[in-house]
Amino acid sequence: MIGQKWTVEVKNLDETIKVLGSWGNQAPKVAAAALYGIAEEVMTASKDIVPVDTGALKSTGHVQLPKISGPIVEVTLGYGGVAKGTFKSPDGKRVIRAGDEIGYGFYVHEDPTARHPSGQWKYLEEPLAAKMKDFDRLLAEAITELMALR
Repeated sequence: MIGQKWTVEVKNLDETIKVLGSWGNQAPKVAAAALYGIAEEVMTASKDIVPVDTGALKSTGHVQLPKISGPIVEVTLGYGGVAKGTFKSPDGKRVIRAGDEIGYGFYVHEDPTARHPSGQWKYLEEPLAAKMKDFDRLLAEAITELMALR
């Protein structure tokens, strides 16, 4: 999952596409806002199951602002980067401070043999896959909610 891209091609959303069409050149922005909201939901679910030792990995969970390139909207989410805070392992032997790079997220995510006192492997992939099962409906609902604010 880490470093992978999931591409979603929305199909069977005739009504939603018509509604988006009513937004004219603002349609990609509406779609971007809807996708961003869904990505935030994935991240929230992920943070409930990400393994926690020091808390440093969990602190790096993020959703980037959408990128729009014509009709293509891209939202990136993931773990890693710079830790936000000072974290100690329960045994007090390991300390990670703000500014330390968290590069082990890949191994934590992909190792099915690792045992975690809390959390699990595939902590990002599972919540994302769960959303993908019903993505068309979720996107339509998110766009409908945004339309209500119009």
